[in-house]
Amino acid sequence: PTVSPKSVSGFSPASSTINMGVSLSVSGSELTSADMVLVALPSSSGGVGCGSATQMPVPLPGCEAQRLTALGGGGTSGMVRMTPSQIVSGAEVCALFADAAAWSRVGAG
Repeated sequence: PTVSPKSVSGFSPASSTINMGVSLSVSGSELTSADMVLVALPSSSGGVGCGSATQMPVPLPGCEAQRLTALGGGGTSGMVRMTPSQIVSGAEVCALFADAAAWSRVGAG
């Protein structure tokens, strides 16, 4: 066999931030693919949490609103995949159900 003369002598950039994705599992009842989830900035980080009927939540970068996927159990579970680009203490997980007018807080992290 012939030995290849190919080689690697360097690479760039020497360092870089890598943002890892996370799969967020959601449990509930009567969930559908029309329901959405996002992770919102808390007021301590310049956001408004899950907001209100007059204030939209400010999503954590990389965790914008997404529709539920991988629905299972007759609408009792679903999932979204997100890639947060920063870590924020107290970020809130919010859901917007297809028939609702405002986001609901379902948890915090």
